Amino acid sequence: DIPSLLEAMRELGVPFVNGSRYLPGVRRTQASYKRYFANKLFSLLTSVLIDVHLTDMACGYKLMTRDLFEKLNLKEDRFGFEAELIIKCGRMRRNWITEVPVHYYPRNAGEGKKLRNADGLRIMRTIIKYGLFRL
Repeated sequence: DIPSLLEAMRELGVPFVNGSRYLPGVRRTQASYKRYFANKLFSLLTSVLIDVHLTDMACGYKLMTRDLFEKLNLKEDRFGFEAELIIKCGRMRRNWITEVPVHYYPRNAGEGKKLRNADGLRIMRTIIKYGLFRL
């Protein structure tokens, strides 16, 4: 999937490419409905706040230029990182973000999937913090 992100960056001339498990044509095994719903809610809220259409804010596949990364001054860690990253990038310029389809094979708790409800609340707090307030 990484070559697809690189190709989109080169062809479209954008400094940020986000992978999406929910674009048409993606083959995937379904994540839990709770995680799916939470991701869709977070993606929709972020899309509205920065006026960029996102389908999968929580996808781990992200590619950006070094120049952009150095300008973002990121502060969050853990699960708040992705929300801060996308919101700050989208605020710089809306047309800087594009999404490409990626394949998805979910892990279970034994393989490292350790998201808790508190992590979802942290993501929501980060979206509100950076989406409503320009920090």
